[in-house]
Amino acid sequence: MKLQEKKSIKKGSNLNKNNILIVDDDTELNEGLTELLKNEGYAVCSVNNGLEALKEAGCQTFDLIILDYKMEGMSGLEVLIKLKKTIPKVKVIFISGNPFIEKIVGKYDLSENILCALSKPFNIEIFLDAVKKACR
Repeated sequence: MKLQEKKSIKKGSNLNKNNILIVDDDTELNEGLTELLKNEGYAVCSVNNGLEALKEAGCQTFDLIILDYKMEGMSGLEVLIKLKKTIPKVKVIFISGNPFIEKIVGKYDLSENILCALSKPFNIEIFLDAVKKACR
C-alpha cells in the first residue's frame, strides 16, 4: 500500500524527539511511516505484530502508538486493551484498511486512549497533524 505523497517535509521540525511506536503488518506502509516520522524529527520504533508491540512497550516508553486495527495473531484492539493494563494513559492512533474504522473503535470505551482512527490510504497531512497533536 502506497502512501499519498507529502509535498514537503520539514526535516527536524519536532525538536522534542517524541518516541513513537508503529505497529503494522504491512511492511511497506510500516517502513514508509517510519521514514516519514523520522524525517519529521520523531524517534521511531516499528514492529510488525501485536506481540512485538507489547514487548517493545514493556522495554521503553512511547508518547504515541500508531496501531493497525487488523493484524494476524492479535488485533490492534487486543493490543490496546493489554497495554492499558500497564500504561493506562497510552495514546493511540488507529489505522486500518476498513473505511468504517472510526465507527468500529467508537463502540469501545477507549476514548481517552484513541486519539483518532484513519482509514487507509489516508492523507499524510491529516496523519501528521494527528501525530503532532498527540505529541504536544
